[in-house]
Amino acid sequence: MKNISIWILIMVLASCSISVTHRTVGHENFEASSCLKDDTTGFFHSDPEIRKIALENTDCPDAINYLALNDSNDEIRTLALKKSASQNTISHIALNDINPEIRKIALQMSDSQNTISNVAINDNDDEIRLLALEKSASQNTISHIALNDKN
Repeated sequence: MKNISIWILIMVLASCSISVTHRTVGHENFEASSCLKDDTTGFFHSDPEIRKIALENTDCPDAINYLALNDSNDEIRTLALKKSASQNTISHIALNDINPEIRKIALQMSDSQNTISNVAINDNDDEIRLLALEKSASQNTISHIALNDKN
């Protein structure tokens, strides 16, 4: 009985130590097995110039999207956004980035009519709402704005 208890304990402990690490950033899920796992790549360096060089020299979608969504430097977020192929990342930035210029770039890159409509109705910047309205294919969105927009 003692051997069985020890065997069960070993199996339980072994199963607890096996896990896959994930980084969740915004709405994206980044696998630790991706290029972000290795901190020597420069993506997490404190110097923005090092992060910029790392971004310029990568084709790793996880790194590009991570920097587009999370970097503290506007220039790096912009460069990463322009390099991103993820419509999820582009939409998230168009809807949420604190910098209106970066939101404009994301809006211009967006293929999502839901994102475009949401920006046209809700963005706090008049110029960005107008850009979204010009890009909108939704008659409902256009009607809503004609009836309700403050500008």
